[in-house]
Amino acid sequence: MATQKHPFHPILLVDNDPKNRLWEIEKELISSGYNNIHSCDQISSAYRYLMDNQIKVTLIQIHNNANMNLCRRMIIDYPNLSVIAIVDRQDIPRGERCMKYGAYDYIVRPLEQSRIVNVIRHAIERYELKEITIELQQKLLNLPESRNSAFSNIMTQNHKMLAIINYIESIGNSSGAVLFTGEAGTGKTLLAQATHEFSRGQNPFFSIDAAKIDGYEFGEIVFGHCSNTLQKGLVDNAENGSILIKNVDQLDLVSQNKLLRLIKHNEYIPLGADQKCKSNVRIIATSKTELTQLEKQGQFRKDLVHYLMHHHVQVPPLRDHNEDIKLLVNRFIDMASMQYNKKSPRPPRQLSTLLETYHFPGNVYELKTMIFSAVKNHKSGMLSIQSLKNKIAESMNCSTRAIFPNFDDTDGLIKFSNKLPTIKQATWLLTSEAMLRAKGNQSVASHLLGISQQALSRRLQNMERQYHKCKN
Repeated sequence: MATQKHPFHPILLVDNDPKNRLWEIEKELISSGYNNIHSCDQISSAYRYLMDNQIKVTLIQIHNNANMNLCRRMIIDYPNLSVIAIVDRQDIPRGERCMKYGAYDYIVRPLEQSRIVNVIRHAIERYELKEITIELQQKLLNLPESRNSAFSNIMTQNHKMLAIINYIESIGNSSGAVLFTGEAGTGKTLLAQATHEFSRGQNPFFSIDAAKIDGYEFGEIVFGHCSNTLQKGLVDNAENGSILIKNVDQLDLVSQNKLLRLIKHNEYIPLGADQKCKSNVRIIATSKTELTQLEKQGQFRKDLVHYLMHHHVQVPPLRDHNEDIKLLVNRFIDMASMQYNKKSPRPPRQLSTLLETYHFPGNVYELKTMIFSAVKNHKSGMLSIQSLKNKIAESMNCSTRAIFPNFDDTDGLIKFSNKLPTIKQATWLLTSEAMLRAKGNQSVASHLLGISQQALSRRLQNMERQYHKCKN
């Protein structure tokens, strides 16, 4: 298995000093998990390497005018390059001059590992953010449907969902953590799997649900255990790949500390061990709860929230992209028919309209469950719409024959102004709204109103007669 390059673009080290002290820096970077490094001990070869490769971060030793001029030339010719100057303590004015030229930062010898790693990490985050911003600006002008196979299971024609797919494509080269938040059943896990498939699909992928295990189990499963022999954890087994942590908001504080070390420093300590291990695994997480709210309540580490939200995706509920319902219904019918070894039934013409009027508190997962149940029980060529009406009625805690509002919770059902409408006016308004939501389909509208289709038809005819009578 090929080792995942970290970072994606090489870090260039430049020093034409005959003593060549670059090995110190290279050693520090390698021990911190950076493995994509190129060293040059001549100015000419350094500039040639810059011309032939995509370099985003360069460290250059400044101890003479030739290196100072190279630093200035790099800054001018490559404005998107983060140039980091390295100076001896007596040459601090040279470092400050480099900053005036436009260098990203400077580091003073003797070198401190934490200082080098922090500056490098921030420089990498800077160019990753720039690349993502540029790519998103280009894509958001015209949102194309992704043709990458990683997203083949995501059925959508919605603007918000297409923007999410484009964002995932834009962060493919990033090693930063990705957090998906949203209601239950919105498809966070599916998007997390697609994120791995697009960015590191050739490498291992593991998933763990923090809501189903305690803190000790989490540490043992994720980081491994060391007794007489080392029992490898997911971090070790997923080297170069990704780990999905579902319900990350359920982690206890001890587990949060361990996860922070992994994301921030690319290191971890197996249970029972006393030595640090390095890893370049990518962390992807999902949460139904906003982590910033937990952080305010003291239940989640603020710094961990920051690192988890390096790339944050808020997944919309199904009601916010209900134009996808028809696509999803057709996909679920095919999937269910294959699972139950049945011929795919035809969906009724009014099915999409009926489903689009429903709130779907369980989102895409609830829709999938409903369609699978309907396909499992169907016996004719046409999928029964009545079974779906019954499922919706059950979900709304109503009788299976008709839908009646739950008067224990009237908030959001209807709002009254100071002047109350008459019964006739209220009936007309309610009937008109139901027909509007049902897109003119009387079967769906009658279902929303909790009356039979024949009763609604008579009511509409009566409304039409009264309208023409008043007009004449």
